[in-house]
Amino acid sequence: MDIYSKGFALQPMHLKLFNGKKIVFFDGLTGKIEYPYVMIKHKDGFEPSLLESMNTFKDIRSIENGRTVIATRINPKAKLLTTGKGINKYKYKRK
Repeated sequence: MDIYSKGFALQPMHLKLFNGKKIVFFDGLTGKIEYPYVMIKHKDGFEPSLLESMNTFKDIRSIENGRTVIATRINPKAKLLTTGKGINKYKYKRK
């Protein structure tokens, strides 16, 4: 099983691939991955938080690419599982 398939359990080190994607937390806050940080959006601006800290990683509810959900978790104790959508293994060049 690889990171591009459905049901793969993500770890903090795997989130390098999702650099620039949107994160939604369980408390309703949103952020953007700028590895190794997450820029969390508040009313008064942005707050950087280290992505590899377990408190931040366990608080992630979903990772989104536009409207497509790349990975999701049911509750903070569950694993962050990929949906198999939103990222491609191969990148094609335009001619």
